[in-house]
Amino acid sequence: MKSSIRKRVIAWGFPIAAVFALVWHFLPITFNWSPSVPLGVYWLTADPNAPYLTFCMSHEVLTEAMAHGYEPLEGSCPGGTSWVLKPNLERARSVTFKPRRLCN
Repeated sequence: MKSSIRKRVIAWGFPIAAVFALVWHFLPITFNWSPSVPLGVYWLTADPNAPYLTFCMSHEVLTEAMAHGYEPLEGSCPGGTSWVLKPNLERARSVTFKPRRLCN
Protein backbone atom coordinates (compact mmCIF):
# COMPACT_ATOMS: atom_id res chain seq x y z
CA MET A 1 0.00 0.00 0.00
CA LYS A 2 2.69 2.52 1.01
CA SER A 3 4.78 1.60 -2.00
CA SER A 4 1.83 2.34 -4.31
CA ILE A 5 1.33 5.81 -2.79
CA ARG A 6 5.05 6.52 -3.01
CA LYS A 7 5.07 5.54 -6.69
CA ARG A 8 2.13 7.85 -7.41
CA VAL A 9 3.79 10.75 -5.63
CA ILE A 10 6.97 10.19 -7.62
CA ALA A 11 5.07 9.65 -10.89
CA TRP A 12 3.02 12.85 -10.50
CA GLY A 13 5.09 14.99 -8.15
CA PHE A 14 8.28 15.30 -10.16
CA PRO A 15 6.61 16.17 -13.48
CA ILE A 16 4.34 18.73 -11.80
CA ALA A 17 7.31 20.29 -9.99
CA ALA A 18 9.32 20.37 -13.25
CA VAL A 19 6.49 22.07 -15.15
CA PHE A 20 6.06 24.60 -12.32
CA ALA A 21 9.80 25.36 -12.32
CA LEU A 22 9.85 25.83 -16.11
CA VAL A 23 6.81 28.09 -16.06
CA TRP A 24 8.32 30.13 -13.22
CA HIS A 25 11.63 30.44 -15.09
CA PHE A 26 10.26 31.48 -18.49
CA LEU A 27 7.29 33.67 -17.54
CA PRO A 28 8.05 37.26 -16.53
CA ILE A 29 6.96 36.79 -12.91
CA THR A 30 8.73 37.20 -9.60
CA PHE A 31 7.93 36.41 -6.00
CA ASN A 32 8.50 39.01 -3.31
CA TRP A 33 9.00 38.09 0.33
CA SER A 34 10.66 41.29 1.53
CA PRO A 35 8.79 43.74 3.79
CA SER A 36 9.31 46.69 1.41
CA VAL A 37 6.33 45.74 -0.79
CA PRO A 38 3.38 43.41 -0.14
CA LEU A 39 4.14 39.69 -0.15
CA GLY A 40 3.14 38.04 -3.40
CA VAL A 41 3.74 37.15 -7.03
CA TYR A 42 4.39 40.09 -9.37
CA TRP A 43 4.16 40.21 -13.17
CA LEU A 44 7.20 41.96 -14.64
CA THR A 45 6.38 44.56 -17.29
CA ALA A 46 8.04 47.45 -19.12
CA ASP A 47 5.05 49.72 -18.38
CA PRO A 48 6.37 52.99 -16.85
CA ASN A 49 3.02 53.42 -15.08
CA ALA A 50 3.34 50.19 -13.12
CA PRO A 51 2.89 50.59 -9.35
CA TYR A 52 6.26 48.93 -8.63
CA LEU A 53 9.62 48.93 -10.38
CA THR A 54 12.75 46.82 -10.34
CA PHE A 55 16.31 48.07 -10.55
CA CYS A 56 19.90 47.15 -9.79
CA MET A 57 21.60 49.12 -7.04
CA SER A 58 24.78 50.97 -7.93
CA HIS A 59 28.00 49.75 -6.34
CA GLU A 60 28.06 52.73 -3.96
CA VAL A 61 24.47 52.24 -2.79
CA LEU A 62 24.98 48.48 -2.44
CA THR A 63 28.12 48.99 -0.37
CA GLU A 64 26.30 51.43 1.93
CA ALA A 65 23.29 49.10 2.24
CA MET A 66 25.50 46.15 3.12
CA ALA A 67 27.23 48.25 5.78
CA HIS A 68 23.78 48.69 7.36
CA GLY A 69 22.92 44.99 7.33
CA TYR A 70 21.41 44.47 3.85
CA GLU A 71 22.14 40.97 2.57
CA PRO A 72 21.74 40.92 -1.24
CA LEU A 73 20.58 37.77 -3.01
CA GLU A 74 22.47 36.28 -5.93
CA GLY A 75 21.20 37.55 -9.24
CA SER A 76 21.84 38.99 -12.67
CA CYS A 77 22.79 42.56 -11.71
CA PRO A 78 26.38 43.78 -12.06
CA GLY A 79 28.34 42.38 -9.15
CA GLY A 80 26.21 39.22 -9.13
CA THR A 81 23.43 40.58 -6.92
CA SER A 82 19.69 40.46 -7.43
CA TRP A 83 17.59 43.43 -8.49
CA VAL A 84 15.33 45.23 -6.03
CA LEU A 85 11.52 45.62 -6.18
CA LYS A 86 10.26 48.96 -4.80
CA PRO A 87 7.15 51.14 -5.10
CA ASN A 88 7.15 53.49 -8.09
CA LEU A 89 7.17 56.90 -6.41
CA GLU A 90 6.21 58.61 -9.67
CA ARG A 91 2.88 56.78 -9.45
CA ALA A 92 2.41 57.09 -5.69
CA ARG A 93 -0.62 58.96 -4.45
CA SER A 94 0.13 61.89 -2.24
CA VAL A 95 -1.23 61.67 1.28
CA THR A 96 -1.89 64.77 3.34
CA PHE A 97 -2.18 64.61 7.09
CA LYS A 98 -4.13 67.31 8.87
CA PRO A 99 -3.35 68.08 12.50
CA ARG A 100 -6.15 67.38 14.96
CA ARG A 101 -6.60 68.71 18.39
CA LEU A 102 -6.55 65.99 20.98
CA CYS A 103 -7.67 68.28 23.79
CA ASN A 104 -10.48 70.83 23.84
